[in-house]
Amino acid sequence: MWLPTHTATECARNAVEGGVRTLEHGTLVGSDTLKLMARKGVSMTPTLAIQELIVRHGRELGINEWGMEKIKEVREGIAKVVPEAMRLGVNILCGTDLGFITGKEIDIGKNWMEMILMTEICGLTNEEALRTSTGNVSRMGLKQGRIMKGFPANIVSIDGNPVEDIKDLSRVKHVFHRGVEIN
Repeated sequence: MWLPTHTATECARNAVEGGVRTLEHGTLVGSDTLKLMARKGVSMTPTLAIQELIVRHGRELGINEWGMEKIKEVREGIAKVVPEAMRLGVNILCGTDLGFITGKEIDIGKNWMEMILMTEICGLTNEEALRTSTGNVSRMGLKQGRIMKGFPANIVSIDGNPVEDIKDLSRVKHVFHRGVEIN
């Protein structure tokens, strides 16, 4: 069964021991839990875009001072956890739970922003960030994230080279889902 969890601290450890497959956010997860995640093959999805949206637009979205400070703490926590998780062998994925707030520069369907933020906030290299939405996905046992026989042809064509400049990801030319071009 595929189980994600949105937990932190000791609750995250309990969830990992209980059999979750992915940990969303990763805030305040300690080294012992990260080591357990690596041993059990539990992946982490940092979900940086939602935090960035709140940092950029929180006031206009009605978030009070306490909420603004809290989201900055969360972002700082994830910025520390993700590099440690990678060092310990935790599989990092690209994804977001963003989508309920639209019309901003960070919006659902723009997962490329998640990868850019992984480089800017968490210090991943461009290649490491790109792997979070390609090869790392296939490590979950899914037929996704690779171009090979037996996998669906889910491909994004970029105008540029995101290995050299990760921001080239924002220059999407074509999107193919299961081999069919979509807009």
